[in-house]
Formats: sequence, C-alpha cells, structure tokens
Amino acid sequence: MGSDLPPWFYAALPRDTALIITMHNTFWPMGRRPAGTKARLKQALRGLGLRRMSAAVCTSPECARQLAALTGRQEGLFVEMPQIPAARLPALHPRAAASALLYLGRIEANKGVFDLLTAFSTLASHHPDITLTFAGTGSAAPALKEAIYNVPHGDRIHYSDQLSAEGVIAALQRADLLVCPTRSSFNEGLALVVIEAAAMGVPSVVSSVVPAQEHVPDGCAVFPADDTVSLERSLAAVIESSEAYQALARGTASTRAGVLDRTRSWGSQLAHALLIAR
Repeated sequence: MGSDLPPWFYAALPRDTALIITMHNTFWPMGRRPAGTKARLKQALRGLGLRRMSAAVCTSPECARQLAALTGRQEGLFVEMPQIPAARLPALHPRAAASALLYLGRIEANKGVFDLLTAFSTLASHHPDITLTFAGTGSAAPALKEAIYNVPHGDRIHYSDQLSAEGVIAALQRADLLVCPTRSSFNEGLALVVIEAAAMGVPSVVSSVVPAQEHVPDGCAVFPADDTVSLERSLAAVIESSEAYQALARGTASTRAGVLDRTRSWGSQLAHALLIAR
C-alpha cells in the first residue's frame, strides 16, 4: 500500500496481514521537517499507523529516512534505483561547456520555474551564448509564457508543451545542463528527470529539497531552495568554468550504470521486502 493513506487504514488491517509500504513522495521537504505542535501530532499519528508495516520500498534515500524518523524502524527499508531500458539510452556525446539549459517537468510556481527565469535573465546579460528551454505543462504555464515574453533576452528562451518519451530523449540530447529549482513548498520525492538526464551524461543544478541528488552525488550542483541569488550563482559557477562543468558531467557516469542494474529496480527491492514479510 502507498504511504499516503490515512493512519487508521493501516491499523484496520487484520493483525496477520503483512503490510508492505511503497513510498514515492516525502512527508516534508528534504531537510525541513516541520516542528509545530499540529505538525508533530500529525506526524505521530502517521507514524503509529505506518509502524504496522513489515517492510517498505522507497523511491529515494530521503523517503526512507523520513519513514524511519516517523516509525523508529531502520530495518526492512529498501531504496530503488529507477530503471531505464537500454534502448532508450542513446550513445553519449561529449559536451565542452554549459550553454544550453533545460527545465523539464511540471510548470508550477512551487517547482521554481519563475526563480529560474529570473536567474537566467540576469545571467543572459553577461553570457550571450546561453539559452534556456522550458518543457512541460501545468497551471503556471500561461503566466510563464507571458513572463518569458516580457523579460530581457526572452528571444533566447524556448517553451515546449508536454513532451513524448522520444521528445524527452531529444531534449536531453540537445541540453548541456538540467536545472531543477524546486521550492521548499513542494514535497519532492525524487525528481526522476535528474536521473534520466544523468543517465544521458547531462549534469544538473538542483535545489536542496530535491532528493535525486543522492542518486547522482557527483553529477549535481546543489543550491539552497527558495534562494534565487544562490541559484544564479550556482548556474554561473557551472557556466563560467568548463572544468567545473566537465567534472559534473563525468560525475554522471555511475548513474548510467545504475539505471541498467536490474538488481536495484523497484521489483528487486519488492522481492527483498517480501522475504522479510514472510
């Protein structure tokens, strides 16, 4: 069962039922556990319900940490590595510098799209060769399109609607750097696109609440969430130094191997969980 069900739901199961939790999202933004009285009570109730579990399969190390924090359980928590079919991984091609920036995902304010737009507008004044592509759909899409039209250097910003699987591959092949600027108001469970990009040799700049950084430890530059100035500085550091950029690009190598390692898949982790449940 999912980790987002009401606490009483787990407690209502027959006592001889083995409960395996599958956890795809965090309960709070990474590193920002709420401490208010109401939040603590809610966490305690959720923890009581989830303590009923026999094992769990989590989509990121952060999800496993939060589940352990709520339940006091350290054993039986398995973390998957998202898998990508080998046929969807084109041959790697070397990238010398970061000039083509890409945002790929939901177009929402709490995903940091306007923070990225602000940071890019400033950087574009000093770097005439950089471009930015937004790809995705969401409730903030109309406002983002209007903002792109009105900002300086908007002619170097491209907007695409939702892409097909083939379109995602093509966009990542054209990109030099993925940007995932999620704000702390959004509970990010993983950000799969960071894994997909790294598997294709594309490093990322991500906010501090994006747990995917732990799957790509050497291929991500991390900045404090909600801090547009820090986002701009992090992008500048990668754009202005080919050595820094290439070091990040080299750091993605282990991810390409990981997404092809079926022993780390969700199904393999479920098999481990089933053994414990028995």
